[in-house]
Amino acid sequence: MKYCDTCHSAYPDDFTICPRDHGALRYASELAPGMIIRGKYEILEKIGAGGMAAVYRARHLAFGEICAIKLVGPKLAHDD
Repeated sequence: MKYCDTCHSAYPDDFTICPRDHGALRYASELAPGMIIRGKYEILEKIGAGGMAAVYRARHLAFGEICAIKLVGPKLAHDD
């Protein structure tokens, strides 16, 4: 996952520049509070993590609803 420090958005690894502000993206090993995912969800906090995934509390930006986002670990995310 890559992250834009300017707009606080996360993008897939194949992105090289931020589509919003054309800034450089950096690799992020995990989500952090304030990150915006897919332009819809703001990460609030990490709830927990295990051997397969990490779970984060997030807020839907348009509706204000609180939800959980599960981020599967990199070893399981690739189909090797």
